[in-house]
Amino acid sequence: MADVVQRVLLVEDSASSRQMLEHILRSGGFDVISAENGQEALESLQLRRPDAIVSDIMMPEMDGYEFYREVRSQGRYALVPFLFLTAKEEVQDQVYGLSLGADDYITKPIEAEELLARIRTALKRTERFFQVYQRDPVTGMMMPEPFREQVMAEESRAERFGRQFSVLTLKLDQLSSYRKEFGDFTADAFLEQVGKLLGQNMRKYNQISRSGMDHFTVLLPEAGAQDAQDAGAIWKDRIAGQRYTTPQGGRELDLTATAITATYPEDGGTSALLEHCGVGLERKW
Repeated sequence: MADVVQRVLLVEDSASSRQMLEHILRSGGFDVISAENGQEALESLQLRRPDAIVSDIMMPEMDGYEFYREVRSQGRYALVPFLFLTAKEEVQDQVYGLSLGADDYITKPIEAEELLARIRTALKRTERFFQVYQRDPVTGMMMPEPFREQVMAEESRAERFGRQFSVLTLKLDQLSSYRKEFGDFTADAFLEQVGKLLGQNMRKYNQISRSGMDHFTVLLPEAGAQDAQDAGAIWKDRIAGQRYTTPQGGRELDLTATAITATYPEDGGTSALLEHCGVGLERKW
């Protein structure tokens, strides 16, 4: 993930402090979204998904504690690192924030290197969590790296017993444009909906991965090329048959999928199959 610019949501009501913190974060290589209070920050979350959140506590309209509770109540943000800004003498604030479940706190006046180090540490801790549990934070689906291991294991079985298997990718056609128009919150909600549809209706031995920004990939043991194409056609119809409503505004939108299939052994081994179906080795979203 070294080539991915990570995004921090900064919530600070003081304009001068906010400007200083923005400069520190951008100098440290982060993309920054800024908000003056918790309510404004919640609105920002509808548009863009942050990798970490840094929030002051004492703010008008919605303070940091209430904002934290709102963030954690939304499942897709339950594991996003959250750090509070507190004054050195406000020990009770530090203890209370950590007791709520915040990942860390940063004391004022802010030291640039400490701020960056604490954010990076929180991000690494979260990344390790996903590496251990091997699940995408938005959909709960398997991530590309462990999915590749499943395909390799299936290739070994197929080679040993002289069998076929296939890989099917379902690319959500309009999701990229919806993400640009309506924001990450809406796009992630649609991803969750499709992920649940796949998870609830797929056979138990079919492994499913969120394999890209806008697509899922399924391992189909003992499925030949025609079987995979038939499965792709069925899932295209199921995805298109769902109702997709924007969380904000309740607008109904169409969502269709393109199916891409590859079959062992005629299309090659694990690397060739995954490359054909657009499955990378690294998570890039």
